[in-house]
Amino acid sequence: MGCPSLLFSYLAIAAALLYCGGCMVGPDYKKPESPIPLAWNWKTPEPKDDLPKGPWWKIFQDPVLCTLEEKATEANPTLKIVVAQVDAARASVWSAQGALLPGVNAQYQYTHFKTSANQPGSRALPSITGNLHAPTVGLTYEVDLWGQIRRGLESAEANLDSNLAAYQNALLTLQAQVASQYFLLRIADAESKLLEKAVEILAKNLTLVQTQKKAGLNDSLAEAQAETILQSTTASLTEKRRQRFAAQNTLALLCGETASTFNVEEAPIIARPIEIPAGLPSTLLERRPDVASAERALQAASAQIGVAYANLFPNISLTGQYGYASGSTHTLFSPSSNLWSYGPTVTLPLFQGGRLWANMKSAEAAYHGAQANYQATVIQAFTDVENALKDVYYYKETIQALKKAVGAAQTSAKLSQMLYSRGLVNYLQVIDSERTAIITDISTLDVLALRFLASVQLIKALGGGWNVTDLRDEAVPTLF
Repeated sequence: MGCPSLLFSYLAIAAALLYCGGCMVGPDYKKPESPIPLAWNWKTPEPKDDLPKGPWWKIFQDPVLCTLEEKATEANPTLKIVVAQVDAARASVWSAQGALLPGVNAQYQYTHFKTSANQPGSRALPSITGNLHAPTVGLTYEVDLWGQIRRGLESAEANLDSNLAAYQNALLTLQAQVASQYFLLRIADAESKLLEKAVEILAKNLTLVQTQKKAGLNDSLAEAQAETILQSTTASLTEKRRQRFAAQNTLALLCGETASTFNVEEAPIIARPIEIPAGLPSTLLERRPDVASAERALQAASAQIGVAYANLFPNISLTGQYGYASGSTHTLFSPSSNLWSYGPTVTLPLFQGGRLWANMKSAEAAYHGAQANYQATVIQAFTDVENALKDVYYYKETIQALKKAVGAAQTSAKLSQMLYSRGLVNYLQVIDSERTAIITDISTLDVLALRFLASVQLIKALGGGWNVTDLRDEAVPTLF
């Protein structure tokens, strides 16, 4: 039994027997059921359904948007914070896995000592000066008799899954922000072009009114009206340019760049808003990374109840040591210098002032809080989908009506100009028709911007094609 191989075999066999026979206290986790709302048409997802997958922004077929999305994914500093949290969660899992295995430590102690000749005792002992060399190998193993370590590993793994899902949620949110700001920028480009043309036409109209006033063909009221619409349109153009500048600066921030070095060239809108899918997937909850994160956090909290509960029971540790001790290196590894020890240590909590019981109650309270958070996240998920679906639908209807209004307003402006040239109406009617046409054009683009934003929010509400079953397969970056 003095042989180190026998010692480690003994400890390994004892640990295996105790581990296999050990139970796991605390509740076993059961995934909560989620109700399916009946307000919209739900369907079983198909392999080739019409929902966007992976890089969902490609559905808009805009290469500039694709470039911005790639930049933001690679360089956004806020996203890197979440990546660091994922790394920390991974490390916690490795630590929890290591707790299931014995700990082996090697130690070499060298001591140069002198004993006292005046030590208390029945007779005086002479003072001794000498050296002590003591190389030893120690083994410790905490027997997981009540499942405390396994519950801790379960909690760590669920927490890792929660952080992985949180990363996907942060990534999806970032991608949605980039798309939203990009569409706002493009709408600002379109409205600026429209207002620039309007300012040019209204400036010519004002010059015409002023010329006619000098000839006695117009009055001061017509001149004031023409001046008013010109200046108000110029002010709207200035505001649209400011909005574009703000959207571009926000995109710079999202892409991890400074505003002074970031630029998005003006270009027309080539993207088109998405259409409402024929049905919604019955796996909506699995597509939402925030729901997955909340559900995984719930499991982690459940496992922590078992960890706290196990602290109420006796704790058993196996320890062993094998080595040598000698005053001289010449005799250090001789059989007479050999030393070894092994045996269990049992710790029974008798009185802790209620601390262990309070810790268990705290873990139960944390679980109930995580449960409520999961329920709230589920409700919010369906609310987001409902709102986005209705927004996409109603904005589409609004744009169709506004397009008809734009055509009518343009026709009215042309007719007013023709009637004025024939002397059948005064110039105030012409100015009013032009103002209506400009306002209708701008309103149409404003609603188009809202429809783009609603399209992005719908994709985000549906999880962007993300699936919880692919959680561990997702290419989540690391800072290591």
